[in-house]
Amino acid sequence: MRTIGSAMVLAIAASAAAVAADSETSVCGADYGPPVDFIAASYERLQGSGSPPAAGGVIYTGRLNALFDESADRLGFGFWVDGQDWLIDDVSVTGRDVWGREDRRVVEARFTNFGEPRDLRFYFDRTREGCWQIDDVAGDGWTLSLLLKYPA
Repeated sequence: MRTIGSAMVLAIAASAAAVAADSETSVCGADYGPPVDFIAASYERLQGSGSPPAAGGVIYTGRLNALFDESADRLGFGFWVDGQDWLIDDVSVTGRDVWGREDRRVVEARFTNFGEPRDLRFYFDRTREGCWQIDDVAGDGWTLSLLLKYPA
């Protein structure tokens, strides 16, 4: 029983250290700090007159960028807003660790677009250089990488 208790204490300490380290590393090429801050800032811009981050670029993993190169023009909707147009309101952004993986984070963005509720999950990977990149995005009934890899 003591071994399990000690292991749990070590796991909690490691998780706390990862969260503390996360607060000091930012999304690659972004000025907004860790993944939660980056996603929150992105939706703050969308609530104004701003545009979502472009598909492709340093904020995305090489895997996702390769898929954008192949199929982004066939996507048919803006994945950041889960629609073709947007009027974003009621934004809530939260993040969570991935158990046992200090190099991954999940950030959830909940908002309304033209009054309709939306719930998106952004999956981040930490690079060898220590910054974060978006590796995938999922909404209600869709996953970005699958839409790009297997277009209809």
